[in-house]
Amino acid sequence: MKVTVDINIKDLRDMIRLSGEKRRDAAVLKFLSNSLQLSRRREVLDKFITGDWSTDGATGSEKKQSWASAS
Repeated sequence: MKVTVDINIKDLRDMIRLSGEKRRDAAVLKFLSNSLQLSRRREVLDKFITGDWSTDGATGSEKKQSWASAS
């Protein structure tokens, strides 16, 4: 899917430099992918911190079942 976005030129240059990519589109995609991955990890961590998810005494099948019901 194509999307048009306005990105500050300084931010775009930083994305290209920090990502190691040569093309603008590849740098933006890499940053988007990394940001989504970090957000998903944060969601999982928050569930453990709040106690919604736990590994205390649960078997592997119980863990899978609790993860499936949380989705």
